[in-house]
Amino acid sequence: MHHCLKSDTGNLFSFQLRLEGMISDKT
Repeated sequence: MHHCLKSDTGNLFSFQLRLEGMISDKT
């Protein structure tokens, strides 16, 4: 259960980083 939670958080974090990167590229 802890591993799943950690994985989900990591995925969310990397997704957020990717979003920020896309926004940075656009501006």
